[in-house]
Amino acid sequence: MLLVVVLFIILLSASLITEYYQIIFDILTVMTAIIGAYYIWIEFRRSRDLEEASFIISLNDNFNANEIIQDASTVVRKSDEDLNKKYFLAKNKTEKEKYRYIYDKDNFKLMPYFTFFETMNLLIKRRIIDLDIIDELFTVRFFQATDNPVIQDIKIGTYKYSYKNIYELHNKWRNYKIINKKKTRNQDFCLSNYYDLTYGDFEFKPLLYDNINEVYEMQKEIYESMENKDLFYFSDKSRFVALMEDLNNYSLCIYEKNGEQNLVGYCNLILASYASNKYFTEEINKQNSIYFRTIFVKKAYRGQHIQQSVLIHFVKNALYLRKKYMLCTVHPDNIYSRNNFIKFGFRVLKTITLDDQSERDVLYLNLDKVSHKIIF
Repeated sequence: MLLVVVLFIILLSASLITEYYQIIFDILTVMTAIIGAYYIWIEFRRSRDLEEASFIISLNDNFNANEIIQDASTVVRKSDEDLNKKYFLAKNKTEKEKYRYIYDKDNFKLMPYFTFFETMNLLIKRRIIDLDIIDELFTVRFFQATDNPVIQDIKIGTYKYSYKNIYELHNKWRNYKIINKKKTRNQDFCLSNYYDLTYGDFEFKPLLYDNINEVYEMQKEIYESMENKDLFYFSDKSRFVALMEDLNNYSLCIYEKNGEQNLVGYCNLILASYASNKYFTEEINKQNSIYFRTIFVKKAYRGQHIQQSVLIHFVKNALYLRKKYMLCTVHPDNIYSRNNFIKFGFRVLKTITLDDQSERDVLYLNLDKVSHKIIF
């Protein structure tokens, strides 16, 4: 009887061991398959990375070996080095002054330079390459040309509709840098100032000499209709001219898209280094901030989220310039405008007294905390 029990236990143990080894074998088989798949993926990725590296080298070699593009690169560098504010102030005077830095022959040379990047944009659109691949190698070459006020004025800004692919690439690349907090040229002359901006039934265009009178008259109409005129900072025409000519300011006119170019509002952004010292604190200072100076909209068009759309665009500009804060000032009694800023995320920093003894609340927005879902 004991022998039978022992034999039964031995047979049972053998069965269990066999089953156990079968489980181990199955596990090892699965692990081997996974490891094999992993090494196949590694080899594939290595091959893909080699192809990608080869493509980048080829792209760079083509850029450097092309004599026409290199001639254009010389023009870009020259215009960047010779940058002078006097050029901008002279641009509406004579053709000779206007083409002071880039002559007709140099202007012609820029065409293949931009054609290279237009082709690059088409490759990105077709998902053949992406911005991760080209960013480090080509970022300076691209933005040195696009964010240059001289080239903008005589080429891609003045004839913007001939360079749709450049604007499209610039917008993608700029957004890529903002989202990934990549280093930028920190230029004050971002091509985004020339973007065709639309929001619903409205579009935004840069302030020009031609529409200063119209903006001034609209401002006057809004000011005279206000019961409490202390809420409004009134500017004379010379102030609008100064804002337009100063490269540290960015002014937009807001039009209704009804085919008649009906002006309905105006707004202005300024580099904080040119704002009053009263607005700042030790933490929120002129180096890390940008100042939303003013916005005014005709009464009939308020409540249509125009201010919010302007803020979104200005916040993107501020992030591109690697600023940490945006400031604005609002009269304490201007509840409507104040609430719009608060809803967007602004917080009250302090209350100051201006030179005319009127009070203003200084509000600030921490740009690091602005959700990308809001602005993109």
